[in-house]
Amino acid sequence: MKIAHKSILIVVISALTITGCSRKNDSFVSRNFHAVTAEYNTLFNGNNALEKGRENLNSAYRDNYWAVLPVERMQIAEEIMLPGQSKNADFTVAEEKAVKAIQQHGMNIKGKEYNPQMDEAYLLLGKARYFDQRFIPAPEAFNYILYKYPASSNINQAKVSA
Repeated sequence: MKIAHKSILIVVISALTITGCSRKNDSFVSRNFHAVTAEYNTLFNGNNALEKGRENLNSAYRDNYWAVLPVERMQIAEEIMLPGQSKNADFTVAEEKAVKAIQQHGMNIKGKEYNPQMDEAYLLLGKARYFDQRFIPAPEAFNYILYKYPASSNINQAKVSA
């Protein structure tokens, strides 16, 4: 009899947890669950992939002391990349993590975002696209921060990057 009560209690608690953390529900538990999950799961791994890709770019760069220094140290490739292709897989992973955070943890209810980590996700998305040398879609992510999150702590980075 005790086992039946425990299993019913576990099922009820699990059902309440799943329904209580909906992205469409503006509650304290839901906001904090999605903010913490986005920050410490997807955005953390995405930022790690972005830093790994940047380290690879920095290690591949060679200074030429006999030429004028470029403004951007990144070597711009002239080859045309098709959609879905990438030179560096780390930037693709970072972009996928940012998109995953936006899709799974964004709490856009009636035009207002309730998850404070979404500006970080859009910043990661823009940086990953920029370093992957996709210069047309990168400013879209930065401009979205300027448009939707005017009180963000990342507004200055978004202004410089856009």
